[in-house]
Amino acid sequence: MSAGTFGQKVEGWQGAPQTIYSDHFLHTQAIDGPMGYKLEAPPMHPLIFSSTLAGFGMAQTETLRQFPHIHTLLALLRDGFHEQSPGGQVRLRSDGSPELHYPLNDFVMDGARRALMSMVEIQFAAGAQQVQVIHEQSPVMRSWAEAQAVLKSLPMVPLKTRVVSAHVMGGCGLSGTEMGA
Repeated sequence: MSAGTFGQKVEGWQGAPQTIYSDHFLHTQAIDGPMGYKLEAPPMHPLIFSSTLAGFGMAQTETLRQFPHIHTLLALLRDGFHEQSPGGQVRLRSDGSPELHYPLNDFVMDGARRALMSMVEIQFAAGAQQVQVIHEQSPVMRSWAEAQAVLKSLPMVPLKTRVVSAHVMGGCGLSGTEMGA
């Protein structure tokens, strides 16, 4: 995700939710090539925004003050179509609790970096005064030139690169017993 701050109010909580998306980066990537992604402009509500926002304390408070002026983009990475991005699995532990496994390897993290680059470029092209990506080490960036250098140098590793999901795009058949094919 990336959050661009604009001079004019954006008020991302108003209007129809998720009216804008782009499949461009799905259609321009070969299935057996780099990981493709879909870009979306999601609705932004204070709780969703504050729970995904990087940082804490006074820096986060200042960002929240700018909330009416902030536009957010998110990327949905296309997994399950390449041997290096098989997608995730859910298993039950011996106590019946769920265990989630989603490999965040270099292939997936390369897709995340390219998606961040695309989102930030779009926001600066649209007139953002500053942009911050949802990464634990991301500074606020004030130009596309600065952003390119920053995004190329950010460590794309789990727990620093935020990975979120709101709508899981797969399916999971459930049954009390194993079912035959």
